[in-house]
Amino acid sequence: MTGGLRAVVLPDKFRGSLTGEEVASAVSRAMCRLDPSLDVLAMPLTDGGQGTLRILAEHRGAVLHRAEVTGPYGDPVQAGWATLPDGTAVIEAADVCGWSRAGTRLRPLLSTTRGVGELIGIARHLGHERIIVTIGDTVTVDGGLGAIEALSWSPVRVDVRVAGDVDILFTDAVRHFARQKGATDEEIPRLSAQLGRLRERYRDVTGRDADAVRCGGSGGGLAGALAVFGARCAPGFTVMSELLGLADPLSHADIVVTGEGRFDRTSLLGKGTYRLLTGRGEKVRGGLIAGSVDRHAAGALRPGTVVIPFTDYRPRTAEAIRDAGSILDEAAADLAMALLDGPPARTP
Repeated sequence: MTGGLRAVVLPDKFRGSLTGEEVASAVSRAMCRLDPSLDVLAMPLTDGGQGTLRILAEHRGAVLHRAEVTGPYGDPVQAGWATLPDGTAVIEAADVCGWSRAGTRLRPLLSTTRGVGELIGIARHLGHERIIVTIGDTVTVDGGLGAIEALSWSPVRVDVRVAGDVDILFTDAVRHFARQKGATDEEIPRLSAQLGRLRERYRDVTGRDADAVRCGGSGGGLAGALAVFGARCAPGFTVMSELLGLADPLSHADIVVTGEGRFDRTSLLGKGTYRLLTGRGEKVRGGLIAGSVDRHAAGALRPGTVVIPFTDYRPRTAEAIRDAGSILDEAAADLAMALLDGPPARTP
């Protein structure tokens, strides 16, 4: 094939098995073996979830800081936050109340975003006029109540931008994600009722409706809560793309590859993987590598998108997760072959 093609490889982490860096490196190597002239930009994808601060430090020159704040179930944690070269403060909610802080037992009824509000308060106290809060990968479904309590039910007062990872209503946060965060069938009605009451309470205090906020249900309702108290919401991938300068390489790419541990119907709610694959130009080849893929969700992708799930190599999801490290190179090679050496071998 002729050289000179440009590829952008932006996979998210495969939670519990592979980092975004590992997947990006494997796919990049496989593609360059087939076409050494290929111009590849390979880095982890983030739409504001776990690892955001590390990626900003490595690729944007962010300076990392730590502070003791309230963790997801009320215990103190040493959480990170960052400052960008232009003075913007970045808070990663996942490092405060995300999966890495939850331990082995998820307790959604006790979950709190208080530590996120505490970090916003710290950044304001230190004089930061611009704050970005990324809220992917949290285990919380408290409707942002903890954060608002930490802020004393007062407006955010500075320019706070919330990077929401999914486009769902504030009151739909429980329906879409509570089970993932450990809620039982008995707990889900209680959590839904709590969010309904919070929506009314927030409206009484601010005059604003959390259900009118784009991405309001992100972070278990944290996005909607901060928005009614004066923050601005935007899709997480849009915010991170701006911070990392991805618009130009994506606009000139001939091939776009992304991936995540599981591509399913929640991915279609606006996550970065879906935005990348559906936002590419008509002539841009697209590839998805994933631990497992919901075929109904894959059907929403543009025809011709190459889809390589690890479950094609191990039929059971648990085996695919267990053997992800040994599957990765073979799956990456198959993806590269399908994208570079002819028509896609596998499509949704």
